[in-house]
Amino acid sequence: MKSTLKFTSKFFNKPKHSTIAGSYMESLFSTEGRFSLESVSDQHDLSYEQVHHFISDSCSWDEEDLNNRRLQFLNNHKFMQTLPSGILILDDTQAIKNGTHTDGVAYQHCGSTGRSENCVAFVTSHYTDDHKDFPHKATTYYPDDESKIDLACHLIDDFYRSGLNASHVTFDIWYSCQQVIRIVEEHKRFFVSKIKLNRVIFYRGKRLDVRSLVTASSATGACFDKKVTFKGMGRYRLIVSGGEVYISNDFASTTEQIIGIYHKRWIIDQSYHALKDKLNLDSFQVRKPVLILRHIYLVFLAYTYYTWAQTKHIFHKVYQGAISKLSDMCKVIKNLSIFQKAKMQINDLLSLLHLKPNLQV
Repeated sequence: MKSTLKFTSKFFNKPKHSTIAGSYMESLFSTEGRFSLESVSDQHDLSYEQVHHFISDSCSWDEEDLNNRRLQFLNNHKFMQTLPSGILILDDTQAIKNGTHTDGVAYQHCGSTGRSENCVAFVTSHYTDDHKDFPHKATTYYPDDESKIDLACHLIDDFYRSGLNASHVTFDIWYSCQQVIRIVEEHKRFFVSKIKLNRVIFYRGKRLDVRSLVTASSATGACFDKKVTFKGMGRYRLIVSGGEVYISNDFASTTEQIIGIYHKRWIIDQSYHALKDKLNLDSFQVRKPVLILRHIYLVFLAYTYYTWAQTKHIFHKVYQGAISKLSDMCKVIKNLSIFQKAKMQINDLLSLLHLKPNLQV
């Protein structure tokens, strides 16, 4: 399609790379759960060798440069730039794999199933504000290399050093430790997280554990919201409400605002669920780390195209419904792909697919 080619040309220097990337993106949208390099070549005027070379040739293009260009494109766009009121979210996700040959694969905890699986794990970061959200970066976790905590710190540092904005960083209890908190504070930002119940605190000259405050709060129904000293960490805000425990260095926001910021963390779970189900995030057919990252960043680029197309109203002249969800975009592109290959009369096909006449996309 003209719009995908126009979009990918913003991120690739060579026209042939831009063309294949556009085809790759279209296949990500239109082959829900069935993506493969063969599907890219089958749906477009490309050979399998061309698609494979595009992904596997380490000298053809740089995946980190692609992602940096994507982030800069977003931040330069009036309606998609990061805002000082935004939130950076940290989490990890996994791709379940058969066999042991994929780089980074190991028998480890998988968040989507809640049990140990043979999978590849990624530590990821995601941006959100009141109007939009998009993935920031991903990095592969290797059990024998840097910890997930280390990788999370790298992502936070990269986000702010790239000139992106977000007033708060939020993460779950796994990342709630001194190392992550320190890197947030180095960039003079706020964090909101949860804390383990066995964490020792000092309050009004008494040594307590968080569990005792939860018990007391549950018995009285009162909300505890005070500045306390955490052993080995420092002095922070502790909120105990409804049996849940939050920690933050933001002393100005209300209790409700702090809890609301933490609940924004679920956006990353919803996003990666959609990226896996609709854009084939975990359907990579390569084994080397660089190539896996290329696939992930092409998926991120496809998601950015979806956001950009909504902003620019790319399909409003040809599609009769509103594109308000990622699944709507997948349906539109799948139908347009059918149109490109069909031999029916154009207007008959457009009517069948709920598209308007005189298609120009």
